[in-house]
Amino acid sequence: MTFETPAIGAKFSQLGDLLKNPLTSIGRDTDALSSINRMSACAAFLGALFYWVRSIDSTQSL
Repeated sequence: MTFETPAIGAKFSQLGDLLKNPLTSIGRDTDALSSINRMSACAAFLGALFYWVRSIDSTQSL
């Protein structure tokens, strides 16, 4: 079995298709967008909470 390496133009075309298809399917699917938004909000909240707790700990002396 022999495999042929595609030309550079075909490689970029395939890469474009790989990047385009998941992004357009996520853009049309509201369930995927809502879960991404919830995860982003949770990550932002936890990050802010972490830095807030760290700032409280650093202001207290032993």
